Amino acid sequence: EVDISASLENAGELSAEAKGLLVDGIVHLGIAIIYDGKVAAEAINVVKEAKDILSNLSGADAMKAGDIKAIISNAQFIADVAPDQLTMMTNSFDAMKQYAQAHGIEVPSQEEIEAKASSLARE
Repeated sequence: EVDISASLENAGELSAEAKGLLVDGIVHLGIAIIYDGKVAAEAINVVKEAKDILSNLSGADAMKAGDIKAIISNAQFIADVAPDQLTMMTNSFDAMKQYAQAHGIEVPSQEEIEAKASSLARE
C-alpha cells in the first residue's frame, strides 16, 4: 500500500502551476478509477460468458477452444487484479483530494470528473 499523505503534508506551498497539475492529477486519477471499475465488472462478465461458450462448443467448433481459454485467462487476470488496483488508486485519490482541500485548492466534484470521463468515452 502506498501512503503519500505524510509526504504531501510536509510539502511546502505550491505554485499556481503545481496546483493546476494537482487538480489535473485528481481529475485523471478519478477518471482512471471510473474506467477501472467498468473494466473490472466487465472482465467478470467476459469470464462467465466465455466459460458458457466453451462448455457449449460443438465438435465442429473445437478448434476455437484454445482462443476462448486465452480470453478466459486474460479476463480472469484482470478480474483478480482489479480490486487491489482500485483500492490503491482510490487511496491515492482520497489523499490527493484531502491535501488539496487542506491547502485551499478547489477540488473537482465527482460529477465533474464523471462528466469528463463521459466526454472521453465519446472520442
